[in-house]
Amino acid sequence: MAGIRLLCPAVSEITVRRATAQDLPAAQRLWQDLQAVQHRFRILPPSRDPDEVFRDEFLGSDGRDDALWLIAEAGGEVAGMAYLHAEKPSRVSDEEVLELSRVAVAEGLRGRGVGRALVAAAEQVARERGSRYLAARIFSRNEAAVRFWDALGFDSFLDTRMRPVDRP
Repeated sequence: MAGIRLLCPAVSEITVRRATAQDLPAAQRLWQDLQAVQHRFRILPPSRDPDEVFRDEFLGSDGRDDALWLIAEAGGEVAGMAYLHAEKPSRVSDEEVLELSRVAVAEGLRGRGVGRALVAAAEQVARERGSRYLAARIFSRNEAAVRFWDALGFDSFLDTRMRPVDRP
């Protein structure tokens, strides 16, 4: 995917491009900010150190045709990131869906179009792949995320409910 430029009045210019290994330190900072928000919504314990999983996922996507990281820049600085990967979410369909995850925007730039620019770039990637759908998995109790994705036209499609087996 070539870099795309999107103009946003609140941030003079946002550029979205494919991530490189050199983006890892900035992406890790965004990941840690995302973890700080999401930790209160998680109920399943991690199988490995989440920072290690992130690093392996970030570096391991290079050269894959089913996954890639996007980096948004504003004013020459990393402003946001998103992970895209292809999957077939239905057991009864072969339809490929391009899922966005690990979407994070630098704290001082939230609400200024960076997330929208990442989603627009994901749409471009989906078109190039021939994918007809984008998906985003979010914690249903993360109200800010629900508002963001709803505003971009994403509809709730599947609700997963969980409870401990041995509840009091």
